[in-house]
Amino acid sequence: MTSTNHRPTLGESTVDDRSLPADLPPGATILVAVPDSIELPSLPLELLARYAAPEDCAICVTSRQGETAALEPTIEHLTREHVAGVGVVDTTAGERLTALYRPVPTVYTPVPGDIERTTVALSELQQSFPCSDRLHLSITSLSPIVEDVDRSAAAVLESFLTAIDRGDGVATVGLEYTRHDAETMDSLSAVVDGVVWVEPRSDGGLALEYRSARSRR
Repeated sequence: MTSTNHRPTLGESTVDDRSLPADLPPGATILVAVPDSIELPSLPLELLARYAAPEDCAICVTSRQGETAALEPTIEHLTREHVAGVGVVDTTAGERLTALYRPVPTVYTPVPGDIERTTVALSELQQSFPCSDRLHLSITSLSPIVEDVDRSAAAVLESFLTAIDRGDGVATVGLEYTRHDAETMDSLSAVVDGVVWVEPRSDGGLALEYRSARSRR
């Protein structure tokens, strides 16, 4: 899957993304590892847009209060310029609700750690999308989800990846890596194709460094 010319637009931050690959294997899963000192909920979704085609669709899972509203400008831009549609699973609503006929179809689940309801919501959203064979998945951050359950981070991610039929679609998964131990990071690296490491620069910008996970297997 070949990169488009879409580049992250993270407020006023200057983003050095030169190390990102021009294309990804079909169905690739990319971990977006961010320090918890900075908040970048839109970054996984914006990175996903680099590898999407105009006829594709995407589902974004939000895992913190306020992220769904904060992502509205990003989603509006992506649906206007890059993909046919974006749906949202908001895992912070406190109750189970569906709003599939909005411009941005949304399913609300009670809490981030309710893995079963989230997987059902993903499947439900997929059925509402009349788009191509490629469905992309983006998760703002896996950290609040895995910190609320007894399952391993890798098992949680696998549950989400298998909940929908992505075809050749890409998955981009945010994670505050400074909140997790080496064992967790190693287990996640074993189920993804690559990691985008995000670090703040001295000039206030951000540096994105891509490392293949497959090469270590």
